[in-house]
Amino acid sequence: MADPSNAWMRLHYKRNETSEDYKVRLTTTRPNYGGQRWWFICPAKGIRTAKLYLANGGDWFASRQAYGMAYRSQNECIEDRMASRAHRLRRKLGGRAGFDEPFPEKPKGMHWKTYNGICDEIDYLEQTSMMSMMQRLGMEL
Repeated sequence: MADPSNAWMRLHYKRNETSEDYKVRLTTTRPNYGGQRWWFICPAKGIRTAKLYLANGGDWFASRQAYGMAYRSQNECIEDRMASRAHRLRRKLGGRAGFDEPFPEKPKGMHWKTYNGICDEIDYLEQTSMMSMMQRLGMEL
């Protein structure tokens, strides 16, 4: 790694009784906060990426874009994204995900204004998600 412009990482592994052995190029950037950040160069797409994946049926480690992988939220409808966010916020407060769960108690050290804001957002997300879902299913409000 003495010469960042010519850096690479060797990948050597067995997959389905086949031995793979190839190099993946590396590159760097200089973040605003200082130092140096290392990146992979995707062998399939030639793009800079933080992670490489070996997808089911794939032979090479490559970027998410090379395998056509999407984030889960990209496949969710708006109602599901709102419900997912509400569930994440409930867990952030130390509670369990679910529409029928009571609000968890305020975590120690959290300001009441922050807690009340999170509860308001959970309430809004859950109500909006449920109303939208009911409309989509043709149910009366």
